[in-house]
Amino acid sequence: MADIDDGASAPAEPLDLVRLCLDVVVYVKMRGDRELKGRLHAYDSHCNLVLGDVVETIYVVEESEEDDGEEIVKTVVKKSEMLFVRGKYSWILTWVSLYLTVFQQATVLYLSRPDPHKIKYRQPITQKNPRNSSTKERL
Repeated sequence: MADIDDGASAPAEPLDLVRLCLDVVVYVKMRGDRELKGRLHAYDSHCNLVLGDVVETIYVVEESEEDDGEEIVKTVVKKSEMLFVRGKYSWILTWVSLYLTVFQQATVLYLSRPDPHKIKYRQPITQKNPRNSSTKERL
């Protein structure tokens, strides 16, 4: 007879999922338009993190010099050998490979959308009795 898994290896708490990220390159989304990518060395119950070989990306929004109200987003990249991140300031923690997969799929979906200015809109579809209408009218 096969052994039944008693669930001892399954994560019991959300922080058990963070334990699975130890010694893995992770992506951390921070407050204040900051992103971190680095190897997770340690964490605690407050979700404070210690990251190594960190690349920090900061997005700075500046108003353009002209008075047209346009905003310019500049990117500042910093590298650190070791970084302590207070748990209060982090929002998302995920594996980099998972984040890149989701980001690439979202980018493909965004790029494949048609330009809304070039779409020719049809008349709104009204609800009809399906027994009396043909397939051409429903499409």
